[in-house]
Amino acid sequence: MYFRIAALSARLCSVSLLLSLCALPTRAQNLPEWFQQLLQKHIQVTAEDIAGLERGEAIARVLKTTVKKEIAAVGIVRVDTSGDAFIEKFRDIAEFKKSPSVEQIGKFSNPPRLEDLKGLTLDPCCLNAIKSCETGECDMQMSGEMMDRFRRELDPSAPDYATRANELTRRILLDYVKAYLQSGNAALIEYHDQRNAVRLGDEYRSLLIQSRFLAESAPEFYKYLEEFPKASSLNVEDFIYWSKEKYGLKPVLSITHVAIYRRTIENRTEVLIASKQIYASHYFDGSLGLTAVVDGNQGQANSGSYLMYLNRSRVGALQGLFIGLKRSVIGSRVRDGLAKNLRLIRRRLVSTVSVTAQP
Repeated sequence: MYFRIAALSARLCSVSLLLSLCALPTRAQNLPEWFQQLLQKHIQVTAEDIAGLERGEAIARVLKTTVKKEIAAVGIVRVDTSGDAFIEKFRDIAEFKKSPSVEQIGKFSNPPRLEDLKGLTLDPCCLNAIKSCETGECDMQMSGEMMDRFRRELDPSAPDYATRANELTRRILLDYVKAYLQSGNAALIEYHDQRNAVRLGDEYRSLLIQSRFLAESAPEFYKYLEEFPKASSLNVEDFIYWSKEKYGLKPVLSITHVAIYRRTIENRTEVLIASKQIYASHYFDGSLGLTAVVDGNQGQANSGSYLMYLNRSRVGALQGLFIGLKRSVIGSRVRDGLAKNLRLIRRRLVSTVSVTAQP
């Protein structure tokens, strides 16, 4: 349900850009300059768009990319809540992502435990794929080490094969999460399900580099994301969750590292949330999402906030023949789905505020 990133670059310099910022409506001009530049330069928000945001509408755009297998999308909606209230809601990730497309979900404890994965089960397509997986030819994204472990520890002909396969999957994913928390990007998986291996660490570094605006507008947070787990910050909290969600013909089992950065500048709360996919069973070769929540009017009462989501994902299907048609179809679905999800989040946040306000 939730979304995934767009890479943006912000420079506070040219006179022409500063003049163009003045074209934004007065209310939007109260926002931080880096956020104004994102609105106008990258999302190309107009006065008409701002008026729509005030009415509760959502803006969603698909961005141009330089990497063929990449889909980038960005969206924004105005929400009647504060950044702190949004963080409180987001921490309960299972409730926050609740939708018909999310079949299973769970949040890892600190430190992670096997019990955190007790609700996870593989679909028949994955159970069948595991039986015949070989390096370079597998219908489920896995590393060579994962394939070897399934071959060593499972008997495909056993009557309790499905039960044992689910149990082993949970143990493998738990070991992977523990290794990632210990070593960071160095422990990220290398997919060997296709002839050409995909190193997730390389994909993530590439996605982060394209988010250089973070290095300029929030250098402390950028450093945290770049050097995790070596970097530390009192302004960052993080957690890891797993989910199984409907995507196309096959559900996607994924693991996501969430980092929440909060700061206060001139009585204004700014929240940045990075969602880093560290495993996906299908389709995705890498994904990085960024959520920004900025108080709308320097912390004044009832000013509300702007919620922006940016996602940049590497999709394996965007290769080979008919890539233009594939990109058009996938891009259209991503844009429509992002707008729908932003409206859903806005309604949920409004509902929460209304319930909280009752005696």
